[in-house]
This record gives sequence, C-alpha cells and structure tokens, in this order.
Amino acid sequence: METPDAKDCFHSLVCWLPSYQIVDVRGYSDKEVEKYVEFIQKAAHLIMEFAQEGGFEHASAV
Repeated sequence: METPDAKDCFHSLVCWLPSYQIVDVRGYSDKEVEKYVEFIQKAAHLIMEFAQEGGFEHASAV
C-alpha cells in the first residue's frame, strides 16, 4: 500500500497475502495501518485473482 504525502513524499506498508503479515510500515499511524489492513482483508480475494490473471490491466478482460 502506498499513498502520497506532501511532507514525506510517500507513506507505505507491505502486506503479505494470504497471511496478512504487515511489514515495512513507513509514515502511517497505527490507526491508518488498521484502516488499510481492513481494506486489504475485504479486497484480498480480488487482489489474489488479479495477481493470478496478470494484474489489474487484465482484470476487465475477464
């Protein structure tokens, strides 16, 4: 996950699927990490499907 930030350029975190292990958090508060993990959990099935199909570029071809 990565978002632009005016002060720090970008904030980021890495979430390994399917374990939801969060590593390498840079710039996000604990509350923000919690919000993004919740989003990732809700979208994980799509993320995994798109990864298997060749990424988001190929998602509309299905």
